Amino acid sequence: MSNAKSSSSAISSIYFTSWQYVRIGGYDLREMGSAGASMAWVDPRGRVLRTPCDSMGEGGDDSYRRPSNHLLDDGIRCVSYAPRGIRLVARQPDRVRFDDPLGMDPEGSPVPVTIVFDEGRYKCWYAFLPARRPRQFPFHQFNQYVCYAESSDGFAWSKPKLGLVEYEGSRDNNIVMSPHEPAGCPRAIFGPGVYVDDCGDPAERYKMIYYGRFSPEDYAAYRKKYPGETETWGFTTEAWGLGGAVSPDGIHWRLLDEPMLIHFTDIIWGSMTFDPQRRKYICYHRTWPKPALSPESFLLIGKRSVARATSASFRHWENSEVLITTGADVQPSHVYYAPGQTWLPGCTDQQVLFVFRWKQEDDTEDLCLFSTPDGWAWSPVPGGSPIMTAGQPGTWEGSYFLGGGYLVELPGSRWALPYMGFPIPHKYPRIAPARRRLHTGVEAHRGYAIWPKGRLVALDCPDEGSFATVAVQPAGQRLFINAAVDPTGFIKIGLKVPGADVPGRSLEDCHPISAKDALEIPVSWRGEDALKTDGQPVIMVFQLRRAKLFGISFR
Repeated sequence: MSNAKSSSSAISSIYFTSWQYVRIGGYDLREMGSAGASMAWVDPRGRVLRTPCDSMGEGGDDSYRRPSNHLLDDGIRCVSYAPRGIRLVARQPDRVRFDDPLGMDPEGSPVPVTIVFDEGRYKCWYAFLPARRPRQFPFHQFNQYVCYAESSDGFAWSKPKLGLVEYEGSRDNNIVMSPHEPAGCPRAIFGPGVYVDDCGDPAERYKMIYYGRFSPEDYAAYRKKYPGETETWGFTTEAWGLGGAVSPDGIHWRLLDEPMLIHFTDIIWGSMTFDPQRRKYICYHRTWPKPALSPESFLLIGKRSVARATSASFRHWENSEVLITTGADVQPSHVYYAPGQTWLPGCTDQQVLFVFRWKQEDDTEDLCLFSTPDGWAWSPVPGGSPIMTAGQPGTWEGSYFLGGGYLVELPGSRWALPYMGFPIPHKYPRIAPARRRLHTGVEAHRGYAIWPKGRLVALDCPDEGSFATVAVQPAGQRLFINAAVDPTGFIKIGLKVPGADVPGRSLEDCHPISAKDALEIPVSWRGEDALKTDGQPVIMVFQLRRAKLFGISFR
C-alpha cells in the first residue's frame, strides 16, 4: 500500500507502539453504569460514592456524597480501569542485505531510497551519484540523479528504460530527474524523498521533496513573498533549502516554481506525510539550534536536531519548529537528525518516527524509535534508543548507517525499513574502497531492517497485568491478537460497549490464550467468536500474565 492516508472511523488494526488506544483510567461519571467507571469509589453495595463536584449544578439527589474522611470506611473500594503491570518495549529487527544496491555510491556518500507498495507492486525511487564529479555544485552529493525501479517482491528490481533524461550521451536509462535541470538554472538535488498522496489532486499524486540550491532571483522573490520566514544562516545572495516536484505517475515529474522552505537543512528522504486530522502536509527536516547569545557559527556549535514544518498546499512550508533535540537524558555529544516518518502498514491513524543519532565521540550512528499518540507529540519508545546499532567492524554496515523512507510490508508477513550501511565512520574521508586505510575494499551497501508483521513494539506484561482500550468502531465482527504468550501465562479479553456489558463476552467467558506465538490468534468466548456488539463501538478489557501483545485486528 502507499504511505498516503485518509481518515476512516472503522478500525481494522491496532498496534501498540504508543498508549494511543490504551485507556488511562481516570474519573468520569459519564461512563458509570453496568460497564463500570473509568475510576470510582464504591460502597459495599456497589453504589458509586459521589464527590462534591459531581452534583454541582445538577440539582439531583446527592445522597451518596460522603466527606473525604469517610473514604476509608470498611468495605469501600476503588474500581478502576487504570493500566497495571504493562510496559512498551521496542523490538530489535533482523537485517538483510540487498543483492542490488540500487545506485549506492561505492565511496559511501548517502544516496537515499524510497520504497512503497502501490498499485500491486513495489515502486522505488533512488538516487545515484555519477562517477565523474562535476564542479557545478560545492559538494559532490548535490549531483544526485533520481531513478525509478519496480519489483514484485521488494528484492529483485527491474529498471525500465524510460528515455526521459540524457546521461553520458544516452537516454537509454531509468532516470526520472536530473540535478542539472532546468538548463541555465540548475536546482541541484540532495536527499530526494517521494510520497504517494491519495488525499490530494490525482495530477499530483506523487510528491517529491529534496534539498536544493536556489538562484539569487529565487531567493530574493522568496524573501519578499515571505518576509521574516527565511532562515539566513550563512546565506548571502543564493540560498539552499527544500524544493518540490509533483507527478501523476511517479515517472514524469514537474519541478515546482519556487522554493518551499529556505533553511539550512538536508537528510529529508522519507520525511513528508499528510495528516488527515489536521488537513496539513507535514515535513520533518534537520535544523541546527544553537545558544542565542553565542557569537560562534551555528556550524561549529549548533546541534543537529529534528524540526517539523507544515503546509496546507504542498507549496510553502511554514511554522518550522524544533521537535527532537539533545536532551538532558542523553550524552551532550549525541545529536539527532535524518528523521523518517512512516504510517504503520495498513493503518490510517498510527505512525512512528525513525530518527538517526550521531554519536560524535566515536563518529558512529544508531537508530532510535519515537512514537506518538496523536500525530503531534513525540517521545522515544522504551528500548528504542537505539533499536539498531552498527554491525560488526569491517562489514558493509560496521560503522554507521542511515534510513531510507517508509516501513513497507514484504511478502511473508514482514515489515521492513530500507537503510544504507557504511563500513567507515560518518566523517571518514569519502574515498574509493580500494584506496582506504580503514576497511580497505569493503563497499557500502543497502539493506532492510525487518520485523515480523506488527512486531515493532511489544506491550509487555512480564508478570500480572490488566488494561482496557478506549472504545473503537471495529471493521469486522471477529477479533484476533498478535501475541507471544508464555506456557505459564495467558491473555483473556472481555468486551464492553459504552455504558453496558456485552452478554456472554466477559473475561470469565473468554477462552484463555496460552502457550501461543502467532501473528493472528483468534479470540473466542465459550466456543463463539462473534463480537455481538450490534454495530456499536467496542471496549476491550485485557487480563495478561507473562505475555507480549503486539496488536489487535478485526475482520
